[in-house]
Amino acid sequence: MSPSLKRYVNGEHLETWAELVNLGSEVYQMRYFDDAVAICREVVDRSLKNLESLKKTLLDLGYMFEHGEACLKVHQKNNFDELLEVQSSLGTFPIILQAWYERIERVDFSQNRTQTRQPNDESPLSVNGLGYGSIIQFNSIKESLRLRAELIAERIEDGEEPAELLSFFPTGGFGSNSMPKGVQLPSQEVDGILYNEGFGDIRFVDELRMIFGAGGFPYWNRNVKKRFPTSPVPAIPNFPELLPVLTKGFVTI
Repeated sequence: MSPSLKRYVNGEHLETWAELVNLGSEVYQMRYFDDAVAICREVVDRSLKNLESLKKTLLDLGYMFEHGEACLKVHQKNNFDELLEVQSSLGTFPIILQAWYERIERVDFSQNRTQTRQPNDESPLSVNGLGYGSIIQFNSIKESLRLRAELIAERIEDGEEPAELLSFFPTGGFGSNSMPKGVQLPSQEVDGILYNEGFGDIRFVDELRMIFGAGGFPYWNRNVKKRFPTSPVPAIPNFPELLPVLTKGFVTI
């Protein structure tokens, strides 16, 4: 185990990752690259453990996934061929996305719409309405390519140049401005910027940390901190009660 990976595993998650991000394109130098790949794979391994833990917890709480077992799909063997193919045409992915797509095909923790529309029940751990708003959503490569093609076609249909979209790879989900989240390619960095909603650049690992810190549901984590929480759906989950249950067993990334 390299010194950098050892530091990461021993708890210096923020520090080690920040050092890799700050390297920019230098991360591809021989003295840094292998460590960066190893740390990225560790991040993905930890993220997958959290996703699997959260999926089980949600099922135990009675949460109904919109896409059933397809809410979390993992490659049975490392997905190198598809990665090489898409990168040969669009350009290099950030190293963290390469590591992600090696292991994880897609994630979509959307809630079944019938349950989203149900009012609160008496349980403090009711999950009714929990899946409204921002949830965990990362497209498969095929889904991302399809969305990218649709975005380009829409731009052309509107009589506009799609120039910036030609290097754009949507990773899944949308920002508060309804723009798809994604990275610009090629990217010779360890991590890529997904979006900026006016509060600074949010990279892929930033997004993962925010998601896991909110038990998978950032919308409600923000909403309940308001003086008067509101909801466009019939239910307002008791998120302060749910959060420690959802995050139980999570590992830090």
